[in-house]
Amino acid sequence: MFKAYKAPLPKDAPAEFARAFQAAREAGKPIIIDFWATWCTPCIRLKQQTLENSEVSKALGGVEVIYVDLDASPELAKAYGVTSIPDVFFIDAQGDVTDRLKAFEEPKPFLDRVGKWLAPREQAAVLGFETAVPSEELSKALGLRNNVRVLGREVTEVEPDGAAARAGVRVGDVVLRLGGNDLYSADDVADFLSVASPGDRVPVVLERI
Repeated sequence: MFKAYKAPLPKDAPAEFARAFQAAREAGKPIIIDFWATWCTPCIRLKQQTLENSEVSKALGGVEVIYVDLDASPELAKAYGVTSIPDVFFIDAQGDVTDRLKAFEEPKPFLDRVGKWLAPREQAAVLGFETAVPSEELSKALGLRNNVRVLGREVTEVEPDGAAARAGVRVGDVVLRLGGNDLYSADDVADFLSVASPGDRVPVVLERI
């Protein structure tokens, strides 16, 4: 499954790209960024046979399509992690990259891809923070380790302005329990999220040095 992430807009992005990107984001429009080059045969085929196909063009009527010449914008390509072309990024109305295509694709499968991409995303529960196994030092300091496993998950990242941040969760905290359940592994966190719903109020027990 593709893991969505925020589409970057580097400070040194070409002015034309930045204007198109920002205008689309302000208008709440989805964006397709197509990294290509004049010497790239699959890139030309993708543009002429697929992106300019009448049915595809109709499906992309409300989408901002931005073409980026790899040779003219190598730093922008680097910011997006482009190592080969074609490389096409699908960015939803919230500014998240939710799909990526790194090869030529015929119009029919491309239309199927676009249809899935533009379909409303089902919301999933999120914690607003990332966790990892507590460090050895932290485990000893808090007495988390027993003979078999380590209790708790160390907070490694907190989403700015998210619910967790507003509740006072900090990087370095150790979450011991979520919703009344002890945490021993990433699987325990995933299991909790699989049955939780967006907006649920979750009791959290944590330790802090």
